[in-house]
Amino acid sequence: MLPTPDDGSAILPANLIVVGQAVAHRIPGDIALEPDEVQSGHPAFLYHGHPGHITDPTPQHILVDWAGLEESPWSYAYGISVPILGGPCDGLTAISEAEFRRRAQRLADGLAPTPDENDLEN
Repeated sequence: MLPTPDDGSAILPANLIVVGQAVAHRIPGDIALEPDEVQSGHPAFLYHGHPGHITDPTPQHILVDWAGLEESPWSYAYGISVPILGGPCDGLTAISEAEFRRRAQRLADGLAPTPDENDLEN
């Protein structure tokens, strides 16, 4: 299968590191939030595949407003850097607005943003 912008396989090219770009967290694994960081009805993880929008495109510390974590330090303090100034960001991938909404809805429903192998078997 060829990579598509919504399947999370492609790294975010430099020309898409702009405010408002819909992205997904591409770093492998899920990051568990500390219990005091979790608000009722909000995700307890920053998931691999977690959707968000870029709010600060500074290459040394790209900030993303993560769906469901908008008021969390994860949205205003956790940054992802590009390995080479002016190059792509391998910690993020571009997604469409439709894919952003689909993933955000899964989070609102208490699910991971993307189905895992177990979801696909059901």
